[in-house]
Amino acid sequence: MKKTILMMLVLTPVAVNGAELVTFSEGTTAKASEVNSNFEALNSGIETNAATIENIALTPGPAGPAGPAGPAGPTGDPGADGAQGPKGDKGDPGPAGSSGSFGTATVAVDCDAGGSIQDVLDTEPGSILTINVSGTCAESLAIARSNVIIVGGTIVPPLDHDGSALIKVFGASNVEFSTVSVDAGASVALLLEGATGALIDSDFGSTGHDFFTVILDHSRLSMQGSSVFHTAPAGDNGAMIALNNSSVTLNGGNTLTTDGAEAETLILLGNSSLSKGLAALAPDTPMDHINNTGPGIGLLVEGASSVLSIGDVGITVSGGVEVIGGSYMLLDTFVLIGGTAGGLVVGLNSSVLGEGECDPFDTFSCSLHLLGGIKLSQGASVELEQAFVGAGLSNANHGTELLATDVNFAAPLRAGGGAINLSGGSVNTALCPSLDSVLSVNGATTVTDITGPFDVPGNDSCVYQDGTPLPYP
Repeated sequence: MKKTILMMLVLTPVAVNGAELVTFSEGTTAKASEVNSNFEALNSGIETNAATIENIALTPGPAGPAGPAGPAGPTGDPGADGAQGPKGDKGDPGPAGSSGSFGTATVAVDCDAGGSIQDVLDTEPGSILTINVSGTCAESLAIARSNVIIVGGTIVPPLDHDGSALIKVFGASNVEFSTVSVDAGASVALLLEGATGALIDSDFGSTGHDFFTVILDHSRLSMQGSSVFHTAPAGDNGAMIALNNSSVTLNGGNTLTTDGAEAETLILLGNSSLSKGLAALAPDTPMDHINNTGPGIGLLVEGASSVLSIGDVGITVSGGVEVIGGSYMLLDTFVLIGGTAGGLVVGLNSSVLGEGECDPFDTFSCSLHLLGGIKLSQGASVELEQAFVGAGLSNANHGTELLATDVNFAAPLRAGGGAINLSGGSVNTALCPSLDSVLSVNGATTVTDITGPFDVPGNDSCVYQDGTPLPYP
């Protein structure tokens, strides 16, 4: 290698950075100093060139065309929010929107012209909906929305009606029928389930049906100036039944009727209640058997249910009243027309508390007027003050209690082991001194505070124990 370099040096004169290198000829002797001098010159040139290269300033040429874009990189963290810009100018008002769900709506329906109440119920918006109806509507209704008022019109079953309730109200509140006539035929006219409703000057009726005209289940119904009737019912099904914590409030001028020989006009069952509205202006009359030809019941109160009839205008019942199963009645204005169904029957740990007002000059004029007598059995308790008890045997059996203060009895009293406490008032002694006269006491009956006046003729006693007259107090 060294020889090759030397041969190149010999053959080619070279100048390095201005320094002339020594040239060797073939066949001559190369001195070490001259060789070294050449290498030193070469080394110095190399170093000078290196420094020159490092100090070269490059001038870029023109930019080439842009290459294709690379794939997008990952999104960086959002920066801080900038300052809010200035408020812009107010824009022009937009067009008026349609009626919202919280508005009110009033819609007219002419059923004679093909209108439908159900179509309006299903499609009309608004939180309060009033439907003014005219004509006869042959349709069934299913109402699941609240705050509905149906005014006027007649509702009858459609031709293809399946016999179910003609009007059903499910889980809705404040559903009112005003001046509406419903002829349900052989169907339930109105079914309320978990709902609240009102009948105002309306008439709901069924004919020959095997259940009640109006049914309340976990519901509340108020009535004013309205009627519910069941004509020629099948069996003991009458005008109305309220069950499972339901309530009926009568606010005046209402009538519940049935003409079935064994029908029960109004039944309260399962912790349900009947109350007289304090603002009522006219008597409410749950009627049983207008002609009262059979043993039907006008009012049945059963299963921890209750009746409240107070105020200047109370409730009149035609037919018997039966209170059983831990139920109670609180009365001060109440008229019972017993008919063939008997009077007031209280049993199975139930109670009646009546406190009326009587005209002191007319023993027949009392706000608490019970015709047909009183019959107590099985833990019953009746307490009356200022009342008239009409014709019909009053009977207190074992385990019962009758407390009467200033009560006028138009017929004898009989006790078969119950406790009777009479104070004031009067007892009709027309049959005295027979055993069935004023008071017939058998067994362990307790009789206290018999203070009269009992209008006992002469010295005859009308109080008997085991067939033996007791001395008159």
